[in-house]
Amino acid sequence: MNVELRKVQIHEDMSDESTCFSAEIWVDGKKLAHVQNDGMGGSHCYQPRGGLNGPDWRAFEEHCKAQPHEYDFDITDQFIDKLLEEHT
Repeated sequence: MNVELRKVQIHEDMSDESTCFSAEIWVDGKKLAHVQNDGMGGSHCYQPRGGLNGPDWRAFEEHCKAQPHEYDFDITDQFIDKLLEEHT
């Protein structure tokens, strides 16, 4: 699975406890979802095409779980954070 972030916008002036950003998640050349974080320390907010229970989103979550991660919670957020870090 080839996952990339596109249309990344980082809003450092609005970042408080975490990075305030918005981006699109693309998988294998197709837009999967929009992701954003308000920079106030909470989890990312996802708006996947086909919904959170759609098969494409579920496959993406399983892909995230299969990757190395530091904690056993917010695994999808950890994966997106890594991509965001690589982007900046």
